[in-house]
Amino acid sequence: MPWLPPKGLENLKNLAISRGLWEDLGNGYITKKPRKKKTSAQVIVESGPDDTGEVRLRINPQNAGPAPRIHYQEEGAVSEQSPQLKEQTLSTRALYVEILVVDPSGRFDTGEPVRWKNRLVIRNRLEEKGGKRLVELFVAPRGTLRYTLDGSEPRNGHEYTGTPIEIGDGEVLLRVFAEAEGLEAKEDFTFPARGQKGIKIDPSRPARITPRLGKKLDSRAKTFEGLGFASQRSMTFSGVVLTIGQGSKMVNITISEIPVEADFLKSLLDKALEKFGPDAPVTMTFRCAEFRSGHDLEEFMDLFGLELSQEEIGQQ
Repeated sequence: MPWLPPKGLENLKNLAISRGLWEDLGNGYITKKPRKKKTSAQVIVESGPDDTGEVRLRINPQNAGPAPRIHYQEEGAVSEQSPQLKEQTLSTRALYVEILVVDPSGRFDTGEPVRWKNRLVIRNRLEEKGGKRLVELFVAPRGTLRYTLDGSEPRNGHEYTGTPIEIGDGEVLLRVFAEAEGLEAKEDFTFPARGQKGIKIDPSRPARITPRLGKKLDSRAKTFEGLGFASQRSMTFSGVVLTIGQGSKMVNITISEIPVEADFLKSLLDKALEKFGPDAPVTMTFRCAEFRSGHDLEEFMDLFGLELSQEEIGQQ
């Protein structure tokens, strides 16, 4: 029998399973005749949601043969009679999309539909009319809104009917809850007293920023400094794009809606930079950042000169 290193048989088994040559039946047994695999889809958010709730999706077929068909249905049950994507991208404002991948070659069986769910985005607009401060609320793509002005749970608050909310002249905490067909979102907005300049952040409460156009750390030094700060303060990011290099020698690493820690992002960068010289440009953009406290958010803004509006800041 050929000599194998320690755990050699275990490693061979794992390799055969990962390549689909064998199958782990989950009951302690391995079969060398794996069952026929089924089609599926990987859904990646490339951009959005924007102010209207529109999201650009990339659909990557899985186990689908050389010429897969991708059927989709917005807010409904998908079937092989549903519209078919001509390319692998879809722009949508739907609350959810069902996706069905079919392999015309018959090599793979048709799997279950994959359901992608959108994210509700709550925004506000403050304006003054007739000496009064009024706040309008918006939710995209759509939904119902409830709110409170006394700090209580907004889920049980007043229904927002579209009429602007009068908030008075003092400092105000406006808590908002949105719901649409099982999707939920919650945001807190703090408005400083009339005449007080700048934005209002409670330093003791967890905070989140969701810049409309994203924010960018536009140099190698800033990117690594930002990740170092984020690691120390246990921040997380989502909607991240890491860009290494430039021109024809460039790599983009995109992480969609999954919140990720700074150490994870740094490990990706370190690995990718092995293929580049020491002077390769590095930038990082993100659409959302979570902070343990408003104090950490304020320090992050000061450190990198980030400018934010009140509506781009939420606190729990």
